[in-house]
Amino acid sequence: MNEHLKRVLTERVNTSLYQSSVATHLNGVLPLKYDDPSLSDRYDHPWHPILWDLKLPDELLVEVEDLCNIMMGDGHPLKSTFANMVADNIHALEKRVTGHTIWCPVVREVWTLLKDEDPESTLVGGAVRDILMDNSPKDYDFASALSYDKLVEIFEENGFTVKERGKQFLVMIVSKEHEDGYSVECEIANYRKDGTYTDGRRPDEVSIGTIEEDAKRRDFTVNALYFNLRRQELIDPTAYGIQHIQEKKLSFVGSAKARIQEDSLRVFRFYRFLSRGFNPDKKSLGACRNHFEVAMKETAPERVRAEIEKIVL
Repeated sequence: MNEHLKRVLTERVNTSLYQSSVATHLNGVLPLKYDDPSLSDRYDHPWHPILWDLKLPDELLVEVEDLCNIMMGDGHPLKSTFANMVADNIHALEKRVTGHTIWCPVVREVWTLLKDEDPESTLVGGAVRDILMDNSPKDYDFASALSYDKLVEIFEENGFTVKERGKQFLVMIVSKEHEDGYSVECEIANYRKDGTYTDGRRPDEVSIGTIEEDAKRRDFTVNALYFNLRRQELIDPTAYGIQHIQEKKLSFVGSAKARIQEDSLRVFRFYRFLSRGFNPDKKSLGACRNHFEVAMKETAPERVRAEIEKIVL
């Protein structure tokens, strides 16, 4: 089972959080929704060894075991346990990414170079979201644990043009001419941790961070999913990205107010994503409504226009 998912599940001790996240994965595998509060009062079944292997907290372990017994009948050997059910669902999503055909040879070369050089490199953001939702990505963005200078060296040695205009934010654009004569670009960034925001658009400084810190700086949970290129593993640091993909739910990462204050354009991005069929998280929608007037004043007109054009054109 995905080690990151194990770690996330271990942190889930609140029943409401359990119902809103883990049950979603179960729904993708079995036609039963865990929405009966009385289930949490029945703790009379022995714990099964495979559930022990998840190392869940006692409160969650008992609820999960109850659910398994109800679904499969008391005394059932539980050949398909909670762990396996979740793993199967995650595996199905991972296969969707690995089975995705990248027609552009330049993008394939970027993918291969990162996979070979950095075991922690990932496809990140919109491309992962689009593939999981059976849409064709318009852009392919990658993240890497290699140093910025090492990444520049690798891609220049392999015939790519490297634009370093985003170096202060640990971002580069690598490009190479396609055989049809046009240039193809991919964005590569380090895993980052943002400093303070004072201009309502960009962080004052950016430093090297972990994948968890990188996820916290992203706008929406559905855009904070990572796919490890070498291990072919789907990583969900916020613990809500996969769930919200399946529900088509749009929610800010962490505090909606904080994400909007970092970049007021996110208000308009939120509405653009709703136009693509997502359902709004109530708190996120409320934050956008509350900050709309300020966002109109603080966001450059050309940035607002670009979001509107993406909705209507």
